[in-house]
This record gives sequence, C-alpha cells and structure tokens, in this order.
Amino acid sequence: MKTEKLVCIGNSMKPTLSPLDMLDVAPYNGKKIRPGDVIVFFSNDCEHKIAHRVVSVKQGKILTKGDNNNKVDTLSVSSEKIVGKVEYFERGKKRFRIYGGAIGRAYAFLFKTKQSSGRALSYLFGNAYIKLAKTGIALRLIPCREKIRTVVFKRPHGEDIQVFMGNLLIARRRPWQDKWYVRKPFRLFVEDYIK
Repeated sequence: MKTEKLVCIGNSMKPTLSPLDMLDVAPYNGKKIRPGDVIVFFSNDCEHKIAHRVVSVKQGKILTKGDNNNKVDTLSVSSEKIVGKVEYFERGKKRFRIYGGAIGRAYAFLFKTKQSSGRALSYLFGNAYIKLAKTGIALRLIPCREKIRTVVFKRPHGEDIQVFMGNLLIARRRPWQDKWYVRKPFRLFVEDYIK
C-alpha cells in the first residue's frame, strides 16, 4: 500500500503538528509499532481519524496521547484501526520528518519539560505579569510595528473572535468561552484592546 495524504485539523499534537499541516501516513505493513511513533488511527466511532503519539504497546494494547494533551487517551487502539505511521509533514512549502521510537519519545519528553517549566514560571511571575499588563506601560514603551486587527468567524454555535498582530494569532475568544485566551507575552500589548 502507498502513502496516504491527510490534513491535520486539531491542536492535540502541537507543536509537533499544527492545523493545516499535510501529513504523509505510511502503512505499517507488518512492521513493529513502537512507543514514540506518531500514528493515525480511526476513532472508536470510526467517523474520523486521529493522529497521536504511541505511549506504550503491551499485550496488543496500544496507548496513545497527543503531545499537547496532559493525559493518555482513555481508550486503547487496536491494530486493525491503525491507518499508519506519520513519517513526514508539510507546513507551507517546507517538509519535515517525524521521528518515532526513542527519538520521538525524547522529543515528547522535551516538549513536556518545556511546557512544565513555562507553567512554573507563570506561577512564580504570573501576578507581576498581569499587573504589568494592566498598566499599559509595555504598549507605550514598545510601539507595535504590526497592525492589530480583529477577525470574526461565524460558527454554528456563535462567533469565534480572533485578534492578529500582522499574521500572528495573538488572542482568541471561542463561542463557548466567556474569557479571552491571549498568548504570552502579547497580553502586555493588547489588554485594553480586547476588553
């Protein structure tokens, strides 16, 4: 069987994979599934495909987890539901290799370590960061060269409001949320803008 091309649409594998990345998925063809591999498999309802990293393979049970998720997926994946292994992905005009096995596990570990240290720094300096953002000093001291613009997407359940600085998404409020999500450090520059 040949490689299948799929488009990534979710955030569960960020930063490894991002929405709109084009995935090259190769069938295993009898090769061993290893922890660290990024696989594509059918969901339990068989309606859509999911790309997650293999956490463990024991007695025919394959446990997976998205690199951006905190917990291992609740249900194991059976080998017959696996479409294949993600070997490459394309983002824009660039093509990148996805490593599995020990290298893949190391990558996932490093990402989690970076994420945990970011949370620890937020805990230590979070209040000072919020107070600095509310003063508006950063916005006055560091003029923004990029134009800040708001884009509203009409969704079936409401409006998805996104704020961009140039082409970079810096803030978002989804229809089901009552609060804004603002990427760090951009709260320093947009706090008053999105109230």
